[in-house]
Amino acid sequence: MSTSSSEIRKQLSALPFWGALTAREQETMQSCAQIRCYAKGELIYSKEQECLGLIRVLSGAIRTFMLSDEGREVRLYRVDKNDTDVLSASCVMNQITFETQMVADADCESVK
Repeated sequence: MSTSSSEIRKQLSALPFWGALTAREQETMQSCAQIRCYAKGELIYSKEQECLGLIRVLSGAIRTFMLSDEGREVRLYRVDKNDTDVLSASCVMNQITFETQMVADADCESVK
C-alpha cells in the first residue's frame, strides 16, 4: 500500500470521528500518521515503548493482552481489518495505568 499523504488521509477519513474534527485537527493528525506493516507474531507495543496513539487496522489483525504475574497471557481483545483501537491511545492519559502488549495476530498493516 502506498504511504502517500493522500492514502493516509483516505484511511484516516474512515475514522468515525473524522468529520467532527476541525480542518486544523485533521491536518495535524494526517501529518503525524504513518502506515506500518507487521509480520504475524511481531511485537507492536509493550510498556517499554513509546505511546502508539490511535491505531486503525487496514489488513490482518492485532491482539492486545496483559501478562499475569505467572507470565500467562490474558487476552483482552482483538482488532480486525477496518477496526479502530482507541485504547491504544490511552497511554496519553496519566489516569489510565494498565500495562498491555500488542502483537500482530496475522500479517497486518495499520495506520497510526
